[in-house]
Amino acid sequence: MPLGTTGRDDTLQVVRVALDDPGTSVILIAGEAGVGKSHLLGLVGAEPGLVVVDDLHRYDDHARAAALTAAREPGQTLVATVRTEAGRFPEEIAAFGYDPGVVVVVVEPFTGAEMEAFVGELLGGAVDARLSAEVCRRSGGIALFAAQLVNEARSRGVIERSASGWFLTAPLMVPVGLRQQLAVRLDGLSAAGVAAAELLAGSDALTVEAAERSGHAPGLDALSAAGVARWDQDVLRFVHPLYAEVVWEPLSPLRRRAVLREQLALEAGSAAPDPVRLAVLGLGAGEPADPGSLLVAARLANAAGNAESACRLAEAALAAGTGDQVAAAAGLLAGAQAELGLLDAATDTLLGALARTEPGPAAIVLAVTLHEVRLWGRFDQPGAAAALHAEARRYPDGAPFVTEAFAIAEADGLAYAGRAGDAVRLLDSVPAAELPPPLASMLATSRAHATTLLGRTAEAITIATGAHEQLVELLESSVPGSRSKHLVIASHALREHGRIPEAIEYAERAHALALADGIVVGRAWAALNVAAGLLQAGDLEAAATWAQRSLVAATSAGMVDCERLALGALCVCDGSRGREPDADLVERLRTLPDGVGFLLHQLPIGLAWAAYARGARATALDLLRAGQDRAAADDAVSSESWIIHERLRMGDPTRLDDRLGELATGAPLARARHLLAAGLADADAELLRSAGDAFAALGARLFAAEAYATAARAAAGRPAAALRRRAAAEAARVGSPVTPLLRGIAADPLSPRERLIAEAAAAGESNAQIATRLTLSLRTVENHLARAYAKLGIESRAQLDGSLDVRSD
Repeated sequence: MPLGTTGRDDTLQVVRVALDDPGTSVILIAGEAGVGKSHLLGLVGAEPGLVVVDDLHRYDDHARAAALTAAREPGQTLVATVRTEAGRFPEEIAAFGYDPGVVVVVVEPFTGAEMEAFVGELLGGAVDARLSAEVCRRSGGIALFAAQLVNEARSRGVIERSASGWFLTAPLMVPVGLRQQLAVRLDGLSAAGVAAAELLAGSDALTVEAAERSGHAPGLDALSAAGVARWDQDVLRFVHPLYAEVVWEPLSPLRRRAVLREQLALEAGSAAPDPVRLAVLGLGAGEPADPGSLLVAARLANAAGNAESACRLAEAALAAGTGDQVAAAAGLLAGAQAELGLLDAATDTLLGALARTEPGPAAIVLAVTLHEVRLWGRFDQPGAAAALHAEARRYPDGAPFVTEAFAIAEADGLAYAGRAGDAVRLLDSVPAAELPPPLASMLATSRAHATTLLGRTAEAITIATGAHEQLVELLESSVPGSRSKHLVIASHALREHGRIPEAIEYAERAHALALADGIVVGRAWAALNVAAGLLQAGDLEAAATWAQRSLVAATSAGMVDCERLALGALCVCDGSRGREPDADLVERLRTLPDGVGFLLHQLPIGLAWAAYARGARATALDLLRAGQDRAAADDAVSSESWIIHERLRMGDPTRLDDRLGELATGAPLARARHLLAAGLADADAELLRSAGDAFAALGARLFAAEAYATAARAAAGRPAAALRRRAAAEAARVGSPVTPLLRGIAADPLSPRERLIAEAAAAGESNAQIATRLTLSLRTVENHLARAYAKLGIESRAQLDGSLDVRSD
């Protein structure tokens, strides 16, 4: 299928710039096999004067010389692809680089973002980040290999399409054709080389020290010499990750165990053995399972964010363990299952383990973990609370930390369900000073979450970004997913306070961790928070991309509450850009099951923008007013403040500054909203300008542009012109969306003749020179410039240069 320029726009632009340079005689499009050099060459197209050659390195000396001679003819340019090996040119091509007329354009393997776009175009729809990341990892970013992996996965049904996009349901398989293609490079290896390849295939990488101790040094050198493996400083890896699979797949179970035992011995003999790696290798090699060691390794794997290894190790410990080991293994296994999106399996694991575990600390951890799974994964707050109460009845009054642990977990559930005030009151009853570190971390995370919802964002930030981060690592080993959840809650607090760039950075960190660890639940919530931060920043295009990522992940895992919020964010993105959202998307948003409805107060915002975009402004404002009433009744301060802001952005004529003043609890974002409301209510240009300044200082470019635009309408003369220019400049930074408050503001204030004369003056021409060139009187030129100064809000010719860069054609 045609792939357009996906992932290669920048590289193609470099080629085209080189083509426009008359000094260029040869353009070499260079890169490793399969990166898409030939595809890029095809995009260059056939033009007069171009000599196009694919795989120049395959030509003989005479043919290459003829091509180079032709390129040196006047008006001729040779554009050719050349395959490199480990970044090096073939010997017969290297000499080309010394010619001053030669431009080398290197085609690199796809980055993660480029691969996401590439796979999306291959499949014709949005893709889950885990799918694109796995294709990128397995293909090494090579476009050809990626396309083969995707096509094979689609034909075998290991990727599926949900209502939101494509997601992975089983491991990717190496296509037969690609396997044979790679096997050709392995066919000529000696017996020593084959044995070394098998060892490397089972370990992914070998250090120099391990290679020396392995007894396979000659074979490993042979792999390097054959171009199959490559030394990266002191670490040897296959040149492509798929080689490991091609080598490993045909091995018999007995041979695999033998290889894994070799690796186990190497790891055990290293200076600092890795307990997780030892445990994983031991399982693969069929060594006797020690549940205690497996549990230690599972906790370490979980703390390191390796959910898949934690799941495997905990499952083995559960099968071999007894007594408290069963509960500990079940808690770890269920936590890892939940983070991988296996929510039903996690629930079953926990319920089964609770039934077999006597009351005590182990059972408390199981109950708290079950609460987390039911709450954040299955949006079942009543069921989660019921499980806690049922477990609490098994303990006598005064049992240490039982009441505290369950109160903290239940408070988290209350905040999730929109009852943040009740959550804080419950948390206030917990004696924080007496808690062990894991419970102290849970308490702090829950309090940060609840106080954010109540608008007490400064307090929430102090908790979420302070020493509490150190406690999260202690909690992570017993309650999986704590790290990702902490980062997401910190992002939420920072965003609602107005520290927007930091909020986006926290959420991106959470997403990167979740993606690297294969965690579905954390990835969905993190992507949603990146989208929310970008919405506040006004970058609607990027916000829509992240909301779509959240939506695909949430839909694949059945996370209805997260799915609802992602759909709402997409509606806001479309509506704010003057686009009517897809009707199916809006219908899904309306008809999703209620669930608990995490941040349900924000649902009307998405529906309102969808209504506004189809021209139903009155309906949109009614939705927002009703949503605000519900948020106010539930004391959802952050949500109510946002809803009021959206009413202002849609031009609601109601005076709203008094209510925003009551909600402004010290957060800079809330203060900026209050200034906007007060300025609109009184048509006060100075207040509106101050609101624009406040939003701009927070990095909320779109909101700043809207505030300046309304200030310009309230002002007159030069101040109005200056404010219009600031509005247009801020809007241009986020793509100049056509929001209700920005309509008409970005139009060029100058007439064509005024702009022509102003641009000539800015370029340094005198009034007399302009008059002579345009056949005008000097007085006419002066009058046009005077009108241009007034419209632009400036005083002199010296200010022209920075005032002419924003206009709408």
